[in-house]
Amino acid sequence: MIKHIFFDMDDTAFDTHNFMLCHLMNYGIYPGTDTFITPENGKQPFIDLLAEGTFMLNANMRPYFIQTVAMLVRDGFSAGICTHRGYHEKGERYTRKSLEKHLSLFDHVHCLNSVEHPDKVAFLNATYGEGTWILVDDNPVTAVRDSFTRVGVNVVLPKNVLLFDKAWNLHIKHPHRISSFDRQHFLENLLPMLN
Repeated sequence: MIKHIFFDMDDTAFDTHNFMLCHLMNYGIYPGTDTFITPENGKQPFIDLLAEGTFMLNANMRPYFIQTVAMLVRDGFSAGICTHRGYHEKGERYTRKSLEKHLSLFDHVHCLNSVEHPDKVAFLNATYGEGTWILVDDNPVTAVRDSFTRVGVNVVLPKNVLLFDKAWNLHIKHPHRISSFDRQHFLENLLPMLN
C-alpha cells in the first residue's frame, strides 16, 4: 500500500534547468533547453555554480507544486523530498530554506549524495520498503562520473516512479509520466499507480 509520495527538487519541483541556462548565457554558453547540463557543455561556470550551490535557493518553484503536495497531504499521504542535493555541504539547509514557507507539508527530507546513492529507487526501497512509496522525479537513477551526476542511460524504472518529462529522459520507456503539477493532469497519471 502506498503511504509516501516523494518529490525530487531540481528539474521536478523546481525549474533548475532554466535557471542554470540563464546563468550560463551570461558567459556565452548555451547547452540548449533540451540538453542535460554537464561539465562538458556547461564548462567552468557550471562547475562553479554547482560548487556555490545557491541555485538551490534561486531557482523557481514549478506552478502548482505546493498545491499538489497540500492536496496529497489532505488525502492522507505522507509527502517527502528525495533529492541529489546532498553532494553539497549546504544541500539540505538550502533545500529546507527553499521550502521554508511550506516545510511543514513534508514529513521527510532526504538529500542524497549521488556518489554514495546514485539510485534513489534503491535508497527508498531500503529505507521504506518496496511497494510503500511513489517517487516523482526526472532522473531517479543517475550515472556518476568524475563526481558529477549524469543521466542514467540503460534505465528500467519500477512502476512506482512517476517520471517528470524532460528531454533527457525521453529515451526511458516508462508508462507513468507527467509534464506539470496541474491538478487534473497530475491526478490522471497518479491514480492508476495507486491501484
